[in-house]
Amino acid sequence: MMSTDENKEATESHSVPIGTSCLSIDLAFVKSRLGVFEAVVIILSLICWICSAAGANIACDFAYGSNYAFYEFVVGSAFLTYLINYLIFAIKFDEKWCMKFVPWLVWITGFITTVVFGFGTYFLLLMLREDHAPSDNKFLNMLGVPRRSHTSTQSPEYDSESFPDTKY
Repeated sequence: MMSTDENKEATESHSVPIGTSCLSIDLAFVKSRLGVFEAVVIILSLICWICSAAGANIACDFAYGSNYAFYEFVVGSAFLTYLINYLIFAIKFDEKWCMKFVPWLVWITGFITTVVFGFGTYFLLLMLREDHAPSDNKFLNMLGVPRRSHTSTQSPEYDSESFPDTKY
C-alpha cells in the first residue's frame, strides 16, 4: 500500500509546471482518451469555424438568404465550449500560492466589470434619450424620452403625387 507521500509524488509527476507560476498542466488528462478526444474536437471545430467564415458571401446572403450565421454560431460555440472545458480539466492550480491572490483578483475584476457596465448603461441611456422619437410610453418618458405633443389629432393628408404609381 502506498503512503500519502508516495501517492502525492505519483500525482505530482503527472503535472508539468508552467514557468514559475502557480499553474501546471495535468498530463494524465491530456493523455487520456477524453483529453485526446476533446483536443481533436477542438481542432476540427476550429477548422469548421474558419471554413464557414471564409465561405460567407454578403451579396449572395442578402439576395438569397443564408444559414452561414447559424453554422458559424454552432461551430464557434462548440469550439469555445470544448476549449474552455479542456482548459478547466487540463490546468491545475497550486492552492498554497494561488489562493492567496485569487479572492482579491475576483473582487477587483468584479468591481471593474461593474464600473464598465455602469458606464455602458449610462451611455445607452444617453443614446436612447437623443435618438428615440417622442413617445407616449410612460416608461420611456420616465427615462427621459420626450413626450409626444398632441397638438394635431388629425392624421396627415394623403398626397397621391408623392407616391409612385403601383398596380394596386
